[in-house]
Amino acid sequence: MLKKFIIGTQVFFLIWVVAGLAGANCENEEYVGACEAGTGIGVFLLFMLWAMVNFILLVIWLVTKKSKE
Repeated sequence: MLKKFIIGTQVFFLIWVVAGLAGANCENEEYVGACEAGTGIGVFLLFMLWAMVNFILLVIWLVTKKSKE
């Protein structure tokens, strides 16, 4: 059950990052550089959130993992 949740979380974050990159329409903006920088900052923050969630999921997985004894 936990494995499926972890995989689902990874797929969710991957789709979120791809959508964030694809949704940036900077061609019609007056300040293209600022639009691209804002997109980069947003994707960076998504990666940081992804890393923090992965750390929490890792701790939960290690705590609940059954030993092979």
